[in-house]
Amino acid sequence: MHSIGRLSYGPGTGNPSAALGAEAPKAEDAQALEGAGVAVDEAGPGGIPPMQSTEIASLPDPQWLADVSAATGIPERALAAYAGADLVASNVYGCRVGWNTLAGIGYVESHHGTLFGGGVQPDGETSQKIYGIPLDGTNNTMAIEDTDKGRLDNDTEWDRAMGPLQFIPTTWEIWGTDGNGDGIEDPHHIDDAAMTAALYLCNAQGTLEGADNWIPAIRSYNNTDDYQKQVADAASNYARIERELR
Repeated sequence: MHSIGRLSYGPGTGNPSAALGAEAPKAEDAQALEGAGVAVDEAGPGGIPPMQSTEIASLPDPQWLADVSAATGIPERALAAYAGADLVASNVYGCRVGWNTLAGIGYVESHHGTLFGGGVQPDGETSQKIYGIPLDGTNNTMAIEDTDKGRLDNDTEWDRAMGPLQFIPTTWEIWGTDGNGDGIEDPHHIDDAAMTAALYLCNAQGTLEGADNWIPAIRSYNNTDDYQKQVADAASNYARIERELR
């Protein structure tokens, strides 16, 4: 059994119905988010029109962030990225992802960037870079020989998943998105990783509303039944705790 903050997850049902659609309130200075940030005549990641430079962590309401972080145990800086990415996906691209879905993925992939004793720093960078095991065909992995000459994953023999949301280099090369407005797509930055994850999930189904959309989207991220159930359990618990604060 894994536990973090007030959450405790054991083998669960993986029911996505309770994991759907949670949205954070916007900060006062983010109320004009609708209709902004898209240049429709350009090509962005995966063919989606790109955002204008946006610091997504500044979009959610600060008091909501403080309250939900304290209640769930999600580090506030990571929560700001998840909630900000969902606000952009929903209000700019018309795709409901759910901050809690992104948080569920973040929990399963890296305990919100805290694996190996690290964490997400105030600027959004992880205090130490997170790399998965070599994708060499062992340990139930696919064999993926190096595709980036170690530039992203620090491995010149095999590819590895990387960052708090564990993208492989080939996926990042297509979908990597700047979520903090610094002009750099960095898989180890929580804003970039969260925004990239949101757009990647949106591409799968157009929205994550409804189990018929949520399940295939999550399975596009990691196509195993166990992974889907773990993310659904975490996302559902996060949404439940947030609702109880209202």
